[in-house]
Amino acid sequence: MKKGILIILSVIALMAMIFWFSCNPMNSANKQSQNLSILDQADAVRATVTYGEGYCTQNGGTSGGDGGAVYTATTSAEFLKYVGLYTPKIIYVSGQLQLSSQATLRNDTTIIGIGTDASISRGLSINGFNNLIIRNLTINGANTDGLTIQNCKNVWIDHCTFINSTDGQIDIVHGSEWITVSWCKFYYTDSKTHHFVNLIGNGDGVSEDMGKLHVTFHHNWWGSSCMERLPSVRYGTVHCYNNYYNAAGNNYCIRTRLYAQLLVENNFFENVKNPWERYLTAAGGTPGKLLARGNNVGYLDTSYGCTWEGSDAPNEDGNQSVLIPGTDSVFTPPYSYTLDNANLVKDIVSSSAGPNSSITGP
Repeated sequence: MKKGILIILSVIALMAMIFWFSCNPMNSANKQSQNLSILDQADAVRATVTYGEGYCTQNGGTSGGDGGAVYTATTSAEFLKYVGLYTPKIIYVSGQLQLSSQATLRNDTTIIGIGTDASISRGLSINGFNNLIIRNLTINGANTDGLTIQNCKNVWIDHCTFINSTDGQIDIVHGSEWITVSWCKFYYTDSKTHHFVNLIGNGDGVSEDMGKLHVTFHHNWWGSSCMERLPSVRYGTVHCYNNYYNAAGNNYCIRTRLYAQLLVENNFFENVKNPWERYLTAAGGTPGKLLARGNNVGYLDTSYGCTWEGSDAPNEDGNQSVLIPGTDSVFTPPYSYTLDNANLVKDIVSSSAGPNSSITGP
């Protein structure tokens, strides 16, 4: 009898142990948390390294030529051949390519410079095509724009240097959407005076831009001889954070214009005129808004070497630059991002903006 009871108790204990190890909530929670941690890390790498951050993550994200054929262009002819393909593609650029005019890019394209000396002259154009990534290049827009982005969606420009474009270094116009410009350097060495860097929205009264032009600028460096448009925004919803401005002798840095909304966070302004301002035009319309917070310069505070100057009345063409404290109510970005301390931005950006030598090709 006792033996039978012992057998029954042993069976019950064994069943309890099996149930415990298979259903233990602590064990399950640990497994789940480990899996979530792995997924979070992978997603973070995918978002910030492979496909950018900011507004280019919206509308399904920006993947460029991911999964497509991989090419290496060492001549201008090869580069033009590859960028003309309509299939997904990743194009590595090796050396200095001299183009005769702006090259037109097509859908689902990634262009990556190898090392720090990969460059393209005459600039690039994206017109009516979507899902593009341009990284690690020096673009010399002599006699052209450095990069023209118009009528397209989902573009990420990262770790590039733009130099000496005749007009804009990067202009984003004609209803373009979901753009990020990150870790780029802008400057000029020529003697021309039209050093207007980044125009968002190409004109007053352009209805196609209304409600579009969602753009992020982060960790960029506007340097020598950048006179204005850092950026200048009509209609757009633009987020500028952790950028470094040291364009001495400039006219202004960030300008909000008709119907625009700008969020300006944790930037480092050094020895520049008008870190931000509002521009009122004779065309009328709703004046642009701007919220500035966490920046290393105070409104009308000259302790950072910055100066402020506005006009008391419209000039001859009816336009007027107005100083503003930057306290407007604006949008909340729909994506997550981490702000660097504004006082550290100068060192962070000046040491890392532009092409990166660690990219070695396919």
